Amino acid sequence: MEQKIIWKLFLIFGSSMLSFLQGCTTNTEELKTVDYTYKNETGVQLSMEVYNRLDVLIRNYTIEDGGEIITNTTVSEVPAVFSFKTVTDSIGDSIAVKFVTDKCLYFRKDFNDRIFSIKEYDNYSEELTGQRDYGLEFIFKESDLMEAVECN
Repeated sequence: MEQKIIWKLFLIFGSSMLSFLQGCTTNTEELKTVDYTYKNETGVQLSMEVYNRLDVLIRNYTIEDGGEIITNTTVSEVPAVFSFKTVTDSIGDSIAVKFVTDKCLYFRKDFNDRIFSIKEYDNYSEELTGQRDYGLEFIFKESDLMEAVECN
């Protein structure tokens, strides 16, 4: 009799634990490797300055006309534009694009300006971002140079 009671307790406890553990499963997305490429098709040389949230310059790139650079590669569940893994992890919060014509374009992360929105990248597609390894390309065009304002 006592053995049946102990057996029932173990059965109830085991069933409860099984139900509990099934409810604790987490669905994590796979890690994706993303390269961020910036191309210059403006007709003039440009520099791209990346600032953190404290307005401290953390990266500076020069891109010749017709040239391109890869600023960073991220390995995460979602794309992370201008996220640099360094000794002091840095995240770009604003971008100043300076053309040799003394004209500039300014982008801010908190406004989700073009360069910070992956949907605005020239090769963006849902199919592309569904892949495990891919690259995003942002092309500076002559129209960007025409939109540029006097540098501050």
